[in-house]
Amino acid sequence: MQILGYFVGGNVIVDSDNNTCKAGQSYLEFLLQPKPDTIRVMYDLDKSVQNLVGMLNLRDGEAYQLTKEGKLAILPYHLKYIMGKLFSVKRLNAFAYYANAIRYVKTDDVGVQPEPSFLALRAKEIGEQVYAILSGLGLNPTSLVNPARAYEKAQLKWLYSQKAEADGDSVKSGIIDEIGLEIYGRAWEDYCVGKR
Repeated sequence: MQILGYFVGGNVIVDSDNNTCKAGQSYLEFLLQPKPDTIRVMYDLDKSVQNLVGMLNLRDGEAYQLTKEGKLAILPYHLKYIMGKLFSVKRLNAFAYYANAIRYVKTDDVGVQPEPSFLALRAKEIGEQVYAILSGLGLNPTSLVNPARAYEKAQLKWLYSQKAEADGDSVKSGIIDEIGLEIYGRAWEDYCVGKR
């Protein structure tokens, strides 16, 4: 899995592979570029979204919808934003989402006005550290948006493997179902249905 860092601001978008989208190009198309087996991370998600609002010249009502209500349709695009966690761009046959790198560091003193490419690389470095830690915990993250979800998926998989090993032991199977429902609720039911 590759981690790709992004910086958004000053009318440019820069990624950690030194690709740059400048004024006049489609910012949203740049963000939607296919990146197979890649986790995308913005240096400071909240500032990036605020900068993108200005770069896209969104009207006040549109900016409010995105930043306060979390969703905005500017056809053919659909944008979603969860403060501090997630930004996504979607259009027909294309989807990309971004995690927030600085949510994982207590302080990130990068100096005064660093270059956009430096901040994109810093996002990548933080993302790689988070990914390595999650992998070291035995998780198989496909996103850095919600580490708790990666943990939950691993636990659901383990719990289901225990249920499969029950092999006709209705008491053991019943206990595992009770644990799954109590801890994970609907997610447990959905996981079991998906495995049938």
